Amino acid sequence: MIGFIDYELLLSKRGLPPPSLAAMKMAAYLKSKENVQIIVLNNLETIDNFEKVYFFSDLVIDKLPKEIFQYPNVEMYGLHLSPIPLLAEHMIPDTTIYNNIVQERVNDKRTSTNRALQFLDSIYYKCYDENGKRLPLPPSDKRKRFYIYDNDFLEIPNSWLILEEITERQPSGIYMTQPIQCHTVKQFFTLREDYEKVSRNNKVILDYFVPLHHFETYFGKYKLKLLGEITKTADVCVYLGKNYGNNTYSETFYVKNIFYCLNLIYSYYSRNIPIKAEIYYPVDCTNPFEDVYNAIRLWVNSKDYDMTMAQSFGTKKLQERMQELINKNASFAPFFDKTKNDLIQTRGIWRIP
Repeated sequence: MIGFIDYELLLSKRGLPPPSLAAMKMAAYLKSKENVQIIVLNNLETIDNFEKVYFFSDLVIDKLPKEIFQYPNVEMYGLHLSPIPLLAEHMIPDTTIYNNIVQERVNDKRTSTNRALQFLDSIYYKCYDENGKRLPLPPSDKRKRFYIYDNDFLEIPNSWLILEEITERQPSGIYMTQPIQCHTVKQFFTLREDYEKVSRNNKVILDYFVPLHHFETYFGKYKLKLLGEITKTADVCVYLGKNYGNNTYSETFYVKNIFYCLNLIYSYYSRNIPIKAEIYYPVDCTNPFEDVYNAIRLWVNSKDYDMTMAQSFGTKKLQERMQELINKNASFAPFFDKTKNDLIQTRGIWRIP
């Protein structure tokens, strides 16, 4: 027996998130070599019961359990870990490895029968292997969900053409397991207006930089279209903590970036555009203000429009961090007593401190 750990599935307490494509392809690859039984584990405590365990996750390494690195019998694969073998990349995914887990969740009423059937009957696809070779589209019937696993999809070659090819197969919807990063505002509007099969449930990140002195021009030109596309139910975000100028991530950069991000977010909300936020995690770099960014993200993504930014800095330590920012730059002070409703009432007139 071989143990498999789909860490994102393990973390989910209810429902069924998209399965690990790497796990399903690795399972097919191992079965093609020899007669093996693969068990998808419900926890980390049973790892020692297996001679070999394969661990799959696309989370950044800092978000993985530290103890997993201590097991000599565990091999790890994922977006920020090692890629699966090239031969495995070209296998047809084996969804049957999830049969027992899915049945357990149905029995425990942690997911519905419809979702279980959908989970086992969807199409799971990665467009390119690790060498950049295009993989063929898998056979698919009409009205099935189609999941795409490529990271930063719009930056891969022929991304729009691939969407058209998938659309021609008439899926019920196209879903991305990674956020859709739009690197220009034009990409965002093209995605929304020309590709209706791409589900509105996908997380979209407006991954481009608008200089502070261009805010008025940007919102003056695009406000109405942004209002139409970014609603309270839409998952459209900006990055917190990303350096669009270079790859230098110093304390000075982060202080300036916090000031920039707050102004950007307040400029959206003052125009009644309910933007959301995600934290950007650069590779091999520690963010000394991660707790501050988490507090900002909490405020941005909250449904409470009467919560002040200061209230999201609820602990004593975070209050000290808030004061630390104000001591560094007094221009931070006006941000912390504002609610979203306060900003909406300014009717677009948020003045950069």
